[in-house]
Order: sequence, then C-alpha cells, then structure tokens
Amino acid sequence: MTRFLVVTAALCLVSAASAAQHPTKPCPADSVSGAATLLAPNVVKVADDGVIHRFFDTSPISPSGRYMALLRLRDETSSPKPGDLSDVILVDLKTGEERIVAQTRGWEVQLGAHVQWGRTDRALFFGDVDMETGTAKTIILDPRSGRRRTLDGPLFSVSPDGR
Repeated sequence: MTRFLVVTAALCLVSAASAAQHPTKPCPADSVSGAATLLAPNVVKVADDGVIHRFFDTSPISPSGRYMALLRLRDETSSPKPGDLSDVILVDLKTGEERIVAQTRGWEVQLGAHVQWGRTDRALFFGDVDMETGTAKTIILDPRSGRRRTLDGPLFSVSPDGR
C-alpha cells in the first residue's frame, strides 16, 4: 500500500521509502512507494492509504490554510474502470481529523478528480461523471454544510479568486 506524505517546506508529495533513501533531499524525483512514518523534521504525515492530489498547478491547501483536500483511491494497483468510486477527503491540518466529504466517479490516476479550492474554504471543486449519460460534470461542494452545486462540463482549473 502506498502512503504519501507532504513535505511542508516544498509542498511536494513524497513517499516514506524514498525519504528514507534520500534523507537530505526533501523532494526526491523517485518518490513513488513506501510505508508512511515520520522520517525527518520537515516531513509530516497528513493522511492514510492511497491519497493523491493533482500533480501540478494547484495546491491542496485551503485558502485559510486550515484544510487539505485530497482524493483517496480505493485501489492503487489498477487503472479505474468506468463507474469506479474514489473518495474526496478533507484533512483538518489543525486537529489531524480526516473525513470523507464526497465520492466521485470522475477521476484517473494522474490528475485525480482535479480536487481544488475556490476563493474560500466553503468552495471545494472536483470532477465527476454522470453515469447515465457518460458526461463530465463539475461539483462545487461546501465541505462544512455538504451543500453542492453541479455545473455541466469538465473541470480543469479554478481561478484563485473563485471566478
């Protein structure tokens, strides 16, 4: 089982095994597998089992800095099949609490579900798929209330001001 860690100084995803092999390099290029443990003062475990974030151009950290939004894969050993679910999880960086805030069928192994924040901690965007029509849709979720809004079409990138 792959467990990912976040290096707080550089905000890159790094595995425990790779961090053990390269203790002086906080973001080794070969960070792909291993068991999670605290190995260095700048490496912090934030979630368990199979979590990912998009590999480029957005931050998993909420606008307030309080939360981290990630996608949890249910099976790390194979590519998703149509209809396979993954969990959108929220980690409270203050308390360490981890909870599932949504599920999605609109994901793949490199980009996840494009989980990303809008202008505030009350606007979490991610992609999903309408299983009846097979069309992509965008979900805007308020993780606090559970209220959601659905937009037609796929999600790529959200402007930092939420527009």
